[in-house]
Amino acid sequence: MSARCPRRIPLIVLSHRRGQYLPKTLRNLRSYFAGVDRPIVVDDSGSATHHRMLDAEGIQFSAVNPERNAGYLKAMKRVWEVAGEECDRRGVDYVALWEEDFLLTKPVHAADVTCVMDKRPELAQLNFPRQPVYRIERTMGYMESHNARGYDLHRASVNTFPIVTRRRPFTTNPSIVSLDAILSCEWPTREEADAVEGGAEPAMSLVMESQGWGFGWWGSWNSRFTHHVGHARKSGTGY
Repeated sequence: MSARCPRRIPLIVLSHRRGQYLPKTLRNLRSYFAGVDRPIVVDDSGSATHHRMLDAEGIQFSAVNPERNAGYLKAMKRVWEVAGEECDRRGVDYVALWEEDFLLTKPVHAADVTCVMDKRPELAQLNFPRQPVYRIERTMGYMESHNARGYDLHRASVNTFPIVTRRRPFTTNPSIVSLDAILSCEWPTREEADAVEGGAEPAMSLVMESQGWGFGWWGSWNSRFTHHVGHARKSGTGY
């Protein structure tokens, strides 16, 4: 085990389901995710009642719109803004981004990940691989299915930690993201997202790729660090 870089980074959790998954996810993160500050919830529920609950629980949050669900694009734009603000306030170069319906399945220390990213500055993000969800993933395997899409996967080891790098795509699945990537790439507008098959994430991938950014997973080829508990239930606008 390599020596850890002694720095804590912001943790931002995107939420829009009014508490359906959030309480369990926050408990899980407290137990399994070290090296991060108290979570900041970017809330897109549009529910004043839910906001009062968050406030009563002492959970720091930023409401995208206090009166209605604003949708995925506007919520992620706010995530991007909060990430930049919090990294600047703390004087750190990375932020942990999370979605409310993902649970860690094993302990992670953020400093291990950021130290690896220091050595691989071309990486915009290292995300924590989840279980196979889609049919192609269940049939071929999680990494194999991404390789079959032409994402150019490569195994590597940095500071004794294994990672798997890829040419694309960017994902809003749980990850640690470089502040430089956030500052250099604005979140896509509706028009930009609609112009690309798949929407906002592929659109962001194209922008980041054009600037020379790469991407990767934390862990080895067969690692699983997260479990997506809400994949079968879509809700909200654009989620």
